[in-house]
Amino acid sequence: MGISGNSATTRTMPSRRRAIAALAAFVLALLIGTAGPASAHATLLFASPSADGGVATSPNDMVLTFDSPVTLQAQALRASGPSGSAVPLGTPTLSTDRHTMQAALSAPIGIGVYTVTWQVTASDGDAVTGTYRFAVGPAAAGLSSSPHTVQAPGALSTGIARWLLFAALAAIAGSAVTPRLAARARVSIGTSRRYGQAVAVAALTGLLAALWLLAIQLGGGNALRGVTHMCSDAFANRPATIVTIEAVAFAAVALLALLRRWVPAARQTAEASERTSLARLNCGFWTLIPITVIVGAESIRAHPREYGSFLGAATTFVHLASVALWLGALAHAVAFAITGRHDPKAVRRLWRAYARMAAVLLAAVLVSGVTAGLIVVPLSDLLGTGYGQLLLVKAGLVAVAAGLAAAARWRLRTKLLVLPIARVEAAVLAVVLAASATLTALAPPKTGTGDLAVPPPASGPVESLGARTGQVGIDVQASDGLLVVYLTAPGADETAAADQGTPEGGAAAAVVNAGPATSYRLAVVAADPSGTTRKLSLRGCGSGCYVAPMAWANGDSILTLSAGADTWTGGRTTVAVSWPPTPGDTALAKLTAALANTPHLTVIEQVSSDTTASPTAPRTLDLSGPYFLNAEPYGSGKAPQATLIPGPGGGSTLLLGYPAEHITVRLVLDNQGHLVRETLTDPDHVTVRTFVYPETGG
Repeated sequence: MGISGNSATTRTMPSRRRAIAALAAFVLALLIGTAGPASAHATLLFASPSADGGVATSPNDMVLTFDSPVTLQAQALRASGPSGSAVPLGTPTLSTDRHTMQAALSAPIGIGVYTVTWQVTASDGDAVTGTYRFAVGPAAAGLSSSPHTVQAPGALSTGIARWLLFAALAAIAGSAVTPRLAARARVSIGTSRRYGQAVAVAALTGLLAALWLLAIQLGGGNALRGVTHMCSDAFANRPATIVTIEAVAFAAVALLALLRRWVPAARQTAEASERTSLARLNCGFWTLIPITVIVGAESIRAHPREYGSFLGAATTFVHLASVALWLGALAHAVAFAITGRHDPKAVRRLWRAYARMAAVLLAAVLVSGVTAGLIVVPLSDLLGTGYGQLLLVKAGLVAVAAGLAAAARWRLRTKLLVLPIARVEAAVLAVVLAASATLTALAPPKTGTGDLAVPPPASGPVESLGARTGQVGIDVQASDGLLVVYLTAPGADETAAADQGTPEGGAAAAVVNAGPATSYRLAVVAADPSGTTRKLSLRGCGSGCYVAPMAWANGDSILTLSAGADTWTGGRTTVAVSWPPTPGDTALAKLTAALANTPHLTVIEQVSSDTTASPTAPRTLDLSGPYFLNAEPYGSGKAPQATLIPGPGGGSTLLLGYPAEHITVRLVLDNQGHLVRETLTDPDHVTVRTFVYPETGG
């Protein structure tokens, strides 16, 4: 931001102040280019039917789970068949936490490959869309296009609108602090009508930019379509509310700018002149209130909970406010140096005041900029993503602008003109600001990593598998495209019940059982039927709950689970997921009917609560079939989750799940349908039973 003042002005400026001004401009340009507000964009985490997966028969509905809350668009979910014909879908609905979108199929669909396209409004108000494919019937070859999230139409106009909004914010921030700097420097800077006009133009520009963003959001990326909803839906959702508040704040600044022009001109007396300056200063001070509202709204929009919670919002607020104040004050100081070069002493005093303020803002911008950058952009994603590549391009432009700024400040020592260099520098910084605005309209490489409130709903049959490692219980639920694992520790259920105020045991029991929530740990390595292994990326979904997307291959997939919980003994265990599962309700009903007609059977039982301890001695029980069924969770012949796995020699395995109680049962049947072995896993024990029938002797 070079100054084209006369040589007397530049020679009289102390070298130390010139050095501070040059350093401030360099760091400002560098940090604007490396750490700007980054938007939070919805990323599709789970889909049912699963992306690039297959289902044997037509699904009943489609379920999509995102990593952050979303708002539905007019055409939030569409699907097309092999011939391109539209799949009949019901009206999509959102879950209570707004993370999951679900739409029922109006009619069954046939065999083939289907394409799903979704479009939602992310938590920052930008429209985001994506697409993926799934197959019905035998797995179709060539389903290798991974689901991807792209920006919906309107990204370009969103970037332009945010560019104008940021520029207006900086100009207004400078107008608010420059009169205070002028007062300290004993400089009359606010007496020109052009000064108030510039503030009014900046405020109106920001107002139009905010209204433009509101129309884009309400129109799902189409501003013209959204204009018709601006009056009725300005507060329809969180993103629209934020932009509406920004528009109101800009309107308030414009009103204050008009009030500045109504202040009477300076009178002939010194007393009247002093009152006029005080009125103008107070008007600039009150402008800080709507500026704070705008910066706060942008901080909430740019860094929701998924990007760093309070730290992300706080660092963005400090960074954006510091940059706006710094850049705005610099612009006004440069403008005064150009227009007021007839009074070099006044220019020198103003630049001294500006340099003192820049020194304070330097530390704020540096710390907040680096912190915000580390929260949003992983260093490993700089080269491998379009977002990171654009960030590097912007950093290169910043380096050019910083070089031009250094050259301009060096020329201040000489009689050479710096205005040509200043113009080029301003043009480069304008491109840098455009790149910053573009980055806010793109999906950053680091998506939200916050836990989900609840696991995504399963689609189709659920294969329930139980295990225990040490004193930690494991409940594995495998469904189409999804793996959910629940961990339990002794007494965890009672503590949770007390924390939630459940009536079981009364108030006294709640006091006894109340305590800190159990902290769990889990790592899962999956090996598909071909032997290829990979470590799964898990996401929390509640206390002891973990979820991961999983495209199950036909055959047996081996999961190696390493689990632990606070002071309880953990360890490692494996379970095998056989895919695809077959519904086992009929087989379960047949088994319980047979046991109900069994007059006598011998059960050899062994119970363990800690798999690392020495096994307990088994006990033998002589029971009747009806008596045994009366004590079993599947005694009624029904289970919420029941799948059948055919085995060698005509035998089979029934897998039963009772998710509300985290109980899983594995029943091994021989080729005659007799129950020969049972493994029942609950939160506190694992029970293994072997059955002997007198009439068969085994």
